[in-house]
Amino acid sequence: MATEQRTSIRFNYSNEHSGSLFKEPLFYVGSNLNQFILQSYGKSHNEKLVDNKLTNFLQNTTTSMEMVSFDIDNDLTINYLLDRFALDEPYAFTYNGVEFTLIKAANEKMNDKMIKINHQYEYTHYTSYTISFAADKIDVFEAFIKSSAEYYKKHYYNIKTEKNKIKLFISSSEGNYFERLGSRNPRSMDSIYLPQKDKEAIINDLTKFLDPKTEKWYNEMGIPYKRIYLLEGIPGGGKSSLIAALASLFGYNLAIVSFTPKMTDVALLQAFRSLNDSHDKKGNEDEKKIFFVLEDMDCIFNKNRTSSEELHCSLTFSGVLNALDGITSDNKIGFISTNHIEQLNKALIRPGRIDYILKFDYATKEQIIMMFNKFTTNQDKLVANEFYSGVCALNIKVSTSLLQQYLLNYCEKPIDHLDELKKMYESSNVQKEVDEIGLYN
Repeated sequence: MATEQRTSIRFNYSNEHSGSLFKEPLFYVGSNLNQFILQSYGKSHNEKLVDNKLTNFLQNTTTSMEMVSFDIDNDLTINYLLDRFALDEPYAFTYNGVEFTLIKAANEKMNDKMIKINHQYEYTHYTSYTISFAADKIDVFEAFIKSSAEYYKKHYYNIKTEKNKIKLFISSSEGNYFERLGSRNPRSMDSIYLPQKDKEAIINDLTKFLDPKTEKWYNEMGIPYKRIYLLEGIPGGGKSSLIAALASLFGYNLAIVSFTPKMTDVALLQAFRSLNDSHDKKGNEDEKKIFFVLEDMDCIFNKNRTSSEELHCSLTFSGVLNALDGITSDNKIGFISTNHIEQLNKALIRPGRIDYILKFDYATKEQIIMMFNKFTTNQDKLVANEFYSGVCALNIKVSTSLLQQYLLNYCEKPIDHLDELKKMYESSNVQKEVDEIGLYN
């Protein structure tokens, strides 16, 4: 009898940011195996994790698995993979009636090597494995791989669909990709205390830009379809809050660029490219709708194009410009914030690179009365004007964030405690322009 011809496919170690398959098949088989074990012993199991295309488990006396826990938004999910380090003995299973075998790659010389991944202090053992099957069943193998990838996307992260939440991503320590930071509750535009005309103007501008007719016109004119907003002004004026509220309103997530000493020009370009290439691979189509955010740009580069002495960043000013000019595709909307627009180089804020500038200043009469009415549910114009006059009598300039903190503390009798507002102003050193709290703080 002729020996059956078999084909082996090798899977090398690869972290999830590379876009390569590695643990998807291990998770697909391991997770189904775990449900099979629970079911075999009459234990409660999750039918949603069972794929009936996989059968014939437990052919080995002992099967080793890895436990993977993924903690996000205070939800703990436990996942199982076949142990990539314990496949010295072949592990067999059946997919759609075809037998497959997993085993560690033969003659592996790098099993004990530690390699760095993702972060400065994160390491893993290099490893690899092979999947073998009858050579004439390669079409079934490809179907198995597709099932593995789809199963992984659907179940590995097991993040509940919360369309009303904003997902936050932040650039890695080396700056070449974005990783999931968590999520935050949506921010209503009603909680943004900009002058009404400014709020309406930026909403209308974004709405017009996202209109399919606008994209078509950009393409016809040969203009890159992107929009970059510069939010400039005092600390505590609401720049970060506005970005979060716009993301909530338009159904976008946020990717925050964290400038680090290790970030290079190439890494920044790779990070922006990864927004298009990786986040939507996790099974959620909405995740590729992302605003990218560069906060406190005046702290990164001054008007002489010199980077901050504290940062010692390998990134160059021209690298930032090239990255901004190259932003297109799905993630085409960006926000840059600064407390000192006068310290930014003219090349950064020229028309064509920055499309829209919005200034944030100390609270105006409109804003003070708007916030007073909102926090106290007041409807009496005379009372609101009395509060405004009391604030003016303090002879101080207040930011909306400071006023919000005051109204939170004294919402029951805000007019009676205005002397406390002045004390809060003095203790917060607003006149010295204390750093504004960012999106990821």
